[in-house]
Amino acid sequence: MKYLFSFFLSVSLLIPETLIACCAENIHQLFPIGEWENEIVLVEAKLKRNCGRLKEAESGMGFNLKGEVNLVRSMGNSIFVIAKIDSIDVLECECRPTDQYDKSAYESILKTSYLKAIKLTKSLDGFELAKTKSISFNDTINLSVREEITDSSYRKVFSYKDVLEARLQLTDIVSCFPDKLTEIREYETPSYLVSVIRLRCRYLDEQILERQTKRFKKLKTAFWKERAQWHGTSKDYFSIKRK
Repeated sequence: MKYLFSFFLSVSLLIPETLIACCAENIHQLFPIGEWENEIVLVEAKLKRNCGRLKEAESGMGFNLKGEVNLVRSMGNSIFVIAKIDSIDVLECECRPTDQYDKSAYESILKTSYLKAIKLTKSLDGFELAKTKSISFNDTINLSVREEITDSSYRKVFSYKDVLEARLQLTDIVSCFPDKLTEIREYETPSYLVSVIRLRCRYLDEQILERQTKRFKKLKTAFWKERAQWHGTSKDYFSIKRK
């Protein structure tokens, strides 16, 4: 069975993107925004990006975002919904893959939900706002990846130092495993240090990193657009350490 799974993955990687009909992408993001009742409060975005032909668009093509944004709280290694913030089903841009990043309205779309979530925390008695601390990108050294294969399953296990161990199966992805560590974001609350580790299928382009670093200096702008990944997956994981 090991050879069967290896063959399947190898063949998938050899298929040209132009031969695949859709461009689906799974996007999962976690943004710590504060502390409440000794737990971390986060904004969670769970979205799917897809593309298609638009009759009304001059370019004839566009990208769409669909999903939800919730205010959540951590409990151990799990998260639980405090409140549903928004359902998303909007056009991200009238664009092609080559100019999607430049034309993307992702930030303005997410900004509405993100700031709405922060405003909602004012109703949480005792809530204290988090602070951003540091951010780094495209770590090619500290992420280790190994395979776990049985007769009936295949999955990859990702480990980052002593902070993260995550397992993903074929059913968790669109077409590629998110085995690139593209962001490590550090936050601070009165009681905790919080790390968010972002995995994607592709590293971030070097020319956009300065812009993202500037946005991370303030909690209210600590989110940003990314270049679309053709058949990609991006996922955030968090780690909490008491001071």
